[in-house]
Amino acid sequence: MSKEQIKQWIKEKNMKSVDDVQSALKDLFADTIQEMLEAEIESSLGYAKHDMKNKRTTNSRNGYSKKTVRSEYGDVDIQVPRDREGDFEPNIVNGIDLDGHKDVLGIWIGENESAKFWLHVLNELRNRGVQDILITSVDNLRGFTEAISACYPKTEIQKCVIHQIRNSIKYVSYKDLKKITSELKPIYKAPTEQAALEELEQFEQAWGSKYPLMVRSWRNNWDEIATFFKYPPEIRKLIYTTNVIESYHRQLRKVTKGKAMFPTDDALLKMLYLVTMDVLRKWTGRVQNWGQILLQLSVFFEDRVQPYIR
Repeated sequence: MSKEQIKQWIKEKNMKSVDDVQSALKDLFADTIQEMLEAEIESSLGYAKHDMKNKRTTNSRNGYSKKTVRSEYGDVDIQVPRDREGDFEPNIVNGIDLDGHKDVLGIWIGENESAKFWLHVLNELRNRGVQDILITSVDNLRGFTEAISACYPKTEIQKCVIHQIRNSIKYVSYKDLKKITSELKPIYKAPTEQAALEELEQFEQAWGSKYPLMVRSWRNNWDEIATFFKYPPEIRKLIYTTNVIESYHRQLRKVTKGKAMFPTDDALLKMLYLVTMDVLRKWTGRVQNWGQILLQLSVFFEDRVQPYIR
């Protein structure tokens, strides 16, 4: 802008304070990004909006999806244009990663793990643009399931089988431990849920009278333990355990266990962030058999996955 244009802009916006300037710049940033997106889809399709005379493609605009962009002016809501054939991929704001690579979406510090804490985490993810989650693999963290159901009601929840085993064998005498862990395997290794329930029934007949609390734990958590049985081996391998996040947490603990305390939460976050960047640099490989997994997911969750497949 020229000086005269800036003066006119200040007058139009009635700016009288730094906060007014920040607010005006935020609006300008949002409008600029929006216009760039509109220009991108116009270039991609080859015709302007409503200009049907010059349309030379079978593809067309197909509404918008909402996205929140973080900027130095604060969080800005924009509308990302979509096309009917799913070919449009904006350069100014990158769409959804379906390439099968692992990622860390955020780091949070909390004094305790409650439903309220997890709801805060999930709401923040949602505000940042995570519109849907197909399957969430969780351990037995208190309040996590309730928070997921409140924020993402369509999400399937898979409780970590390894955590379930650890939690249930705390009721077991050491002398029975090896035998019980061996006899639990046919339950979670079963080919179908029905076969798994039959194995659980046999397990209960053998051990239920001696360890009723252990069997009750499996029964009470069964709905979320058994989620993975309906999926093929490739997807089961990804969701039946939280080993990926546990491995990541071990990397974080390596650099924090020697510290008695941190002066502030920000100091801790900075250290965790640097470790995370190092971890992400090593996560270069794709999830094994990702192509087959994506095809399976597009069938299981047809309306929720296929619109985003390029």
